[in-house]
Amino acid sequence: MIRLEKLTQTRYGSLIRSDGTIVESEDAILRGRITTFVVRNPCVDIADFINEMVERDSSLIPDSTNSFVASLFNCDTQHRRKDGKGSEGTYSVYAVQFYYVIKRNS
Repeated sequence: MIRLEKLTQTRYGSLIRSDGTIVESEDAILRGRITTFVVRNPCVDIADFINEMVERDSSLIPDSTNSFVASLFNCDTQHRRKDGKGSEGTYSVYAVQFYYVIKRNS
């Protein structure tokens, strides 16, 4: 199974891997535009949702993507809506940017 690497972004725009290493700006290539995802709560980790979409080969995930940055959970983006089956639930909105990050050997 292919899994995308979840990166975090500092307030200054630097990308950080989960092990704390900084991704050099020349090693991070943008893939596609910023995308918004509406996810049913509870969404413990947006990475699980995105990786499920990768497994399904969703057209919302750009080709040649191996990493992403997602906005933090924000209670102000929560709202109630009905799903396709008519049941009502709480949903949150996330902004996601995809990247192709060059993996360099240290």
